[in-house]
Amino acid sequence: MTRPDDDGPFFIGYLKTPPKLALFYAVLVPIVAGIAIGAGIGLAASQRDPGQGGFQRGYQTVTGILVNEPYPTLYAFPDEENPAMRAVVLTGPGKVGALPRTENLDRQVVDVGGVYIARGAHRILQVGGRVGVRPTQKELSEAERAFSLAKTESLGRYTLKGEIVDSKCYLGAMRPGDGKVHMACANYCLHGGIAPVFVTYMDDDANGETFIYLLAGPDGRAIDPALLDYTSLAVSLEGEVERRGDLYVFKVGADSVETL
Repeated sequence: MTRPDDDGPFFIGYLKTPPKLALFYAVLVPIVAGIAIGAGIGLAASQRDPGQGGFQRGYQTVTGILVNEPYPTLYAFPDEENPAMRAVVLTGPGKVGALPRTENLDRQVVDVGGVYIARGAHRILQVGGRVGVRPTQKELSEAERAFSLAKTESLGRYTLKGEIVDSKCYLGAMRPGDGKVHMACANYCLHGGIAPVFVTYMDDDANGETFIYLLAGPDGRAIDPALLDYTSLAVSLEGEVERRGDLYVFKVGADSVETL
């Protein structure tokens, strides 16, 4: 700071900025802004692609057999649009799973209404609205009355690398729905009963092709809560892979997990 009788710049808030100081700011501010914008663009470009998932338009009603373990899943009756049986994992609104709506309807033929959340070929159904989950009100065809669940087929034991995520956010309710930036949200969803899935990267590249398994405990029920400590981290899991129609289930114990 200079003395009042000096000719050097002296900033006083209620007076006009001295020319030399104004020039300094005119040069400094664009440089700092440019650095900040460049850093932001670089950081954004380095992030994993969050995918193109999201809520699908239109309320849907699907009929099939409900199975609650390991997590509520509707095995939908074949129809003209979908000639093969398909497994539709269910979730509730917000960060809550579907079990509070389905627990008294296990192995029954039900109508389920809601909105799909989809990412590529994978999707789940968020139940709610005018139908929700209820014993079917349809008059079933002969083929539907004869419908039975596909037999569970064991595909063997595997050690797979990937990431534990909550199915709802990963498929598009949140973007990104995976990675460490999503860890707190994923844990909140999983503790609320939303189905956990294991995402494996088939070419060992986080931006490569993925395969998704519904996670279950070794007994085929919900996973050990201890596994939730590894949500959103790169991990290795060892366990049995089962196929139930078009649904792949990875049965693992908490003692099989290793961080990578």
